[in-house]
Amino acid sequence: MNKKFVIDGTNVCWWYANIRKDQLSIAPLLTVLIALLENGDDFYCVFDASTVHDLKKQGKEIEKAFIDASPEKYPGRFFIVTGSTRADGAVLHHADHYGDRIITNDIFKDYRDKYPWLKDPHTDRLIQGNLQPSGILTMDKLSYGRLELIDDLDAATSRFDHLIRFPPKADQQVGEDEQPAGRFQEARSAGERIQDDEDENEQTLIRKVRNEINRFLEPYDTERVPFKGSSWDVAVKGLRVFFDRNNICTHCYYISAIYDDRCLACNKGRMTDYPEEIWDIVEKYAPLPDEDDPPPDEDAFMPDDKIRWIDKKAGRFEQIFRSNLNKANLGKLIWVLSGIFLIMLFSMKVSDLLSKRALQKELSAATIELGHHTSQLQKTEEKLREAKKEQGLLKTVFNDSEKVDKLEKERKRLRELKAQMEDKVEKLRERIRAPD
Repeated sequence: MNKKFVIDGTNVCWWYANIRKDQLSIAPLLTVLIALLENGDDFYCVFDASTVHDLKKQGKEIEKAFIDASPEKYPGRFFIVTGSTRADGAVLHHADHYGDRIITNDIFKDYRDKYPWLKDPHTDRLIQGNLQPSGILTMDKLSYGRLELIDDLDAATSRFDHLIRFPPKADQQVGEDEQPAGRFQEARSAGERIQDDEDENEQTLIRKVRNEINRFLEPYDTERVPFKGSSWDVAVKGLRVFFDRNNICTHCYYISAIYDDRCLACNKGRMTDYPEEIWDIVEKYAPLPDEDDPPPDEDAFMPDDKIRWIDKKAGRFEQIFRSNLNKANLGKLIWVLSGIFLIMLFSMKVSDLLSKRALQKELSAATIELGHHTSQLQKTEEKLREAKKEQGLLKTVFNDSEKVDKLEKERKRLRELKAQMEDKVEKLRERIRAPD
């Protein structure tokens, strides 16, 4: 082991909040620990007691179980402080006693008088990290401090456990020349192959491919291209599935699930489902076949990705075929959408027809009611005329004005009802006559 680092485990777990607000995870911690071990360094990790409670509160039982079991499973490397005690004191005491460097984003203001070296603004003993929302994790004071977040926890814990049990030899450690020299470093030439040792783990190759793809796409500010899995074959298959569902621009590397000949973002490149530059990176890191394996049968069927690697020209023909197939599918989609539109239009027409029929029924009922009120009004007016005639004949004997007043009120009421019904009938007729 070259160097030993003290890890503020709780603080590093909370770096994950840059990706998901108010969430912590052991993913950034495992990413850092794996990088340390792969480069021949060692660590001592300290957690606050609150860490396991916060993980449980967020429903992350698997991650909580990992931290709970770590002090016993990996003795001498993990420690959980008890009760309400903060981990800061334990982290600083260990680092000060052994002269180790600390990985944390805490600046320990409350401990500067006790540990004067914390006051030095240029100290290299405090290593801070930055986890970007894209998943890029950087620690500037480490030569290998540019990492890709390992969000597959099963693969990460498996790799970590393997590195603890079988530490890499000096000639197997990841060298500084494999780390990015700058933000916009170009991907290495397509013809170059990496000749690693025979026992190099497939997960290491997968991470190298993922890091180099991200470095290649970083200047273009596009979304990440996934390359991960429990094995090399699974990662390659996942990448093929991704490009079966998405297209990428050959100029600005804009990614879209919508097929189009020209890129809608830059209007310069064409959209393709087979980006040669990305597949060249995958080919460059592909594991070499075992010498003991029998040579492949030349007549045997080979997967599409192998055909593309062996013969780029065949890959271009396949791309043309897929493009034509996408155009045919686009034509089918247009027919389907046209059919849906016609069905919706027919449904609207039927709805309008049913609505007009309902209005006509309502108009018919209103017309009948209007006729009824008109008939009653006519009868009332007839009675009123007879009552007035009788009143004129009998006024010398007695005054029968009460009956006349009652009939007058009834006539007034019926006239108001008739006027209301005439207004309702007219409105219904206007609605029926209204254009569609």
